[in-house]
Amino acid sequence: MKKLLALAAAILFSGAVCAQNDVTKFLGIPVDGTKSEMIQKLEEKGYRYNSQNDFLEGEFNGRDVHIYIGTNNNKVYRIF
Repeated sequence: MKKLLALAAAILFSGAVCAQNDVTKFLGIPVDGTKSEMIQKLEEKGYRYNSQNDFLEGEFNGRDVHIYIGTNNNKVYRIF
């Protein structure tokens, strides 16, 4: 029983050690920080901010796109 408990603890510990620590990136830009920082970085990549509709316009993968930035407590958590 001790061996089984020790094995289970070792598996749980190894899973925690190997957990993902990297931040997701979009166009090489980490998806974290504030919305204004993300807008500034995307404008440096050539996208144009449309403040009236609150999105960025530009070309991605050969297509004209609108990029929306999702925030939670003013921290970016997704790009869509």
